[in-house]
Amino acid sequence: MSNPEWIITFTNAIANPNISFTVNLNGMTGGTVEAKVMNAVQKAVPNASNSSIMDWEMLQLYQENKLHEVSFTSLGPKSVKMLVIPSLQGGEVIV
Repeated sequence: MSNPEWIITFTNAIANPNISFTVNLNGMTGGTVEAKVMNAVQKAVPNASNSSIMDWEMLQLYQENKLHEVSFTSLGPKSVKMLVIPSLQGGEVIV
């Protein structure tokens, strides 16, 4: 990362209602959008040695109840709404 204080930058962005997030799901594990996001959240719990920066970021968005505002993307042209997990409800998914 080029910003040595990226954690502060990221948490400030979460707190700013004028900033939107788009998350690329490529490379994340899970059979559905919901599974990919929640797998990342669960991997980032405290003391998880196999978590990544992306997992930590997903956990922060989850804890701040912001996942429903995130646009999730992967390869492909169409957009669908996520309806399965209430905390994600209303988030846009491009698959």
